[in-house]
Amino acid sequence: MASSQIPSKAVLGYQVGEIQAKEAFTSEITFAKAGLALQNIINSQYSQSLEMMKPPGMQLKYLPIRFDVVTGKLLTGGAYLFDRWEEAINYSHWTANEYDIDEEGTNFWSQPDFNSPVRFAWKVIGAYNFAPIENHVIGHFQLWSCTANNIEAYLHAVYPRTKTFAEA
Repeated sequence: MASSQIPSKAVLGYQVGEIQAKEAFTSEITFAKAGLALQNIINSQYSQSLEMMKPPGMQLKYLPIRFDVVTGKLLTGGAYLFDRWEEAINYSHWTANEYDIDEEGTNFWSQPDFNSPVRFAWKVIGAYNFAPIENHVIGHFQLWSCTANNIEAYLHAVYPRTKTFAEA
């Protein structure tokens, strides 16, 4: 069946257009061992994922998964968009200090399969869904650093142009 013939399925909370999020929490996880079965990882992530989308203010959750072509290790993580800064910070605190994945008290970030996960809370200049989710074929997320003064004002100024280029 061609992609244009696939019936559209509504995804709860997903709409094309501007996303009104102001803050984000992101994580990057490399699994410690190569050769882990993808389905086993997805199965274990699913129950944790349900718990991790309950905190207030979360607008969107994105869980990319891919294999590193050099090491064979699984790379994953998440991008979570929130209404307010406090909600992103609270989410970071909750996952680091309160969210345990088992009865033994293993913290989410201390799972033995994780190799040095990293986490960030940050401000969102702009976020936009360009197409219905069933049309997505690639996702890209990139961290940048900058030492310029007044970077937030600059990013607000260039976001509309960047969005226009992305839409093209």
